[in-house]
This record gives sequence, structure tokens and C-alpha cells, in this order.
Amino acid sequence: MAARTSGLVLGLVVFLSTAAVAQAPPSLQTALRRAHAAYVEGRAARDVPRLAIVDGDLRALMAARRLVSVHELRPGYEELGLRPALFESEYLTYTGKVLRDAHAIDPHSPARPFTLFALVFPNGEDGWELPDAAAGRAYLREFPDGPFAAETHAALARLYFDLFQILSANKQSAAGKRECFQRYLTTGPPAAQRVAARRHGLAHYQNAVALRPRDRQLRSEMQALAAGAPTGGHYCSD
Repeated sequence: MAARTSGLVLGLVVFLSTAAVAQAPPSLQTALRRAHAAYVEGRAARDVPRLAIVDGDLRALMAARRLVSVHELRPGYEELGLRPALFESEYLTYTGKVLRDAHAIDPHSPARPFTLFALVFPNGEDGWELPDAAAGRAYLREFPDGPFAAETHAALARLYFDLFQILSANKQSAAGKRECFQRYLTTGPPAAQRVAARRHGLAHYQNAVALRPRDRQLRSEMQALAAGAPTGGHYCSD
């Protein structure tokens, strides 16, 4: 019964998304106004599936426009988890707050394949906060083909990407990053930890790329890690 109900929720999301594409796209302000109204109503009714749909709408809206000016903010929109980006404060970013609110209302709702992802980034998806690796693995065990499987694989891949870099760098030069990643470092030999980080990272990259074959950034990062020469970083600002 639970599987059937989850299927209905997934079907509902697909149906609504398809219907939205078939119509003329609303203006950005119209879309945000509708999302906010749906969020307020869904939260008041404790309607988790509806909140999951609002979350999906916001993700699609931000992805379609890439850069959304902070001037689009209106009173109350902070409830949606829209706020200035960490290093580009003139643009808005979405923190995933609606999904976290939905999961908090009922973590075992029919929309669980969606809302469980909220635990992977319990402090928000917009900053440099580390993902929770245990929560990510739990999501993938329960929903290996779930709606957020690609995002979870990508988050874990990038966690190990950064961890490999930290383990390869001079301890003094990477002191700040090491402190941030402390819970993922062990007392074992650094060489063995590097091998493990690279192995886990590549496994997650391969799964993420399989789910997102057109994502050139993911593929480039995977190739860099495979060559043992990753550059840049994803988590924990210096």
C-alpha cells in the first residue's frame, strides 16, 4: 500500500510538472506568488505532498532562470527559504527549506521519497555546509532510484572529492578544512584514507553521471578525481 501511495505522489508531481510545461510559463513574480500561497496553505493543512510539490516548483524555477535577482523578494518569501547567495548576495538561492518543513511535519508521509532528502543537508543546501554522509547513504538504501538519488550521489561524491584533497594537502595549509571535515577523518594512515576517499568518491560520481549523463561538470570532476588531481572545492569555505 505504501509503495502504491508513493507511486501516486510521484505521478501527481509528474502530472503537475507536465501541465505547467504545456501552458505558457508565468512571470517570475507570478510563479513566486503562487508558490508562496501554496506553501502557506499546505503548511496550514499539514499537507506534505503539496509541500513537496512546492519544493519541486521552486527548484525548477531557480534552475530554469539560473540567476534570480534579490529584488524579486517580497515580504513573506523568506518562509520559502529564498535568501541572498553566500558569495553573490545580489542573487537569490533556494535552501530547500520547504522540503525540510514537509519532512518535519510527517517524515513517513507518502511523499517520503522526496522529503527524506531534507536530512542530507539538515542546515540548508545553499551554503558550504557539509552533507550528512550517513543520511545520504540511508536515502540511497531506501530509495536507490528515488527522485533525489542523483542529487544525493553528487553530494556524497563531492564530499569525498574534497576529503581526498584534504588528505593529499599539507596539514598546515589545510588546517581549516581539516577541522571542518574532522568527523570524516580517522586516525588511520592518510594514504589508506586517501585511497578510500577516492574509491567512494568515484563510485558516487559514476552513479551520479549515470543518472545525469549530460552534466559535464560532474563528469569533469569525476575525471579529475580519477586522475588523482582534483582542484577547487565544494564544502567548508576557507
